[in-house]
Amino acid sequence: MSPEALPEAAPGRKGVFVAVVGPSGAGKDTVLKAAAGMLQAEAGVHFVRRVVTRAADAACEDHATLSPDDFIAARESGAFCLSWGAHGLFYGLPASIGDRLADGQTVVANLSRTALADAARRFGGIRVEVDVRHLADNYLRLDNSGALQPTVDAFVTHLLSLSLKP
Repeated sequence: MSPEALPEAAPGRKGVFVAVVGPSGAGKDTVLKAAAGMLQAEAGVHFVRRVVTRAADAACEDHATLSPDDFIAARESGAFCLSWGAHGLFYGLPASIGDRLADGQTVVANLSRTALADAARRFGGIRVEVDVRHLADNYLRLDNSGALQPTVDAFVTHLLSLSLKP
């Protein structure tokens, strides 16, 4: 599905887009990786594998890598439903997210705060997780400063509750 095929606002979508945001080094990828492991058999929850213009590091975020030129070409060909730049890099989410949302899935992605407005326009209503102040009525704040498992458990419980809602 090309970005043009996605409506600017998607009030009829059955699925929910969950944006995980927070400062670099806060442990977003650690929480996402653990939650994805716990929910790998859950068909209604999909964890997005981003495309980034830096080499992948399995110890951190599992992402696909493109050179900046290849990223720009992919973006121009409609490979991404959402893309942004941050920290001198390009980031993109695959266009297939639109199909997953249309199928009623809960789609979870590590996102930059700078891309939240574009995500809201692209996907309609979104849920923001981890650390957001300007969408106070639509977020779950996870504190990852202590033991990892209670944070992951809270996140998984929240994601499952979203996937069960009609």
